[in-house]
Amino acid sequence: MFFHGDYAIHGTNHIKRLSRPASAGCVRLHPDHAAFLFSLIRKIAMKNLKVVIKN
Repeated sequence: MFFHGDYAIHGTNHIKRLSRPASAGCVRLHPDHAAFLFSLIRKIAMKNLKVVIKN
């Protein structure tokens, strides 16, 4: 899922690498969390979604 230009949120199977830098512009999620997020997006539509990233 792309947001704010080239930034994206996606699931990854590299669970041990979560919370470590990987690529510029990506937010990687555990596959279960990604599935939950994408199911919410299907229900509310992208236009109603606000992405807030906190460190």
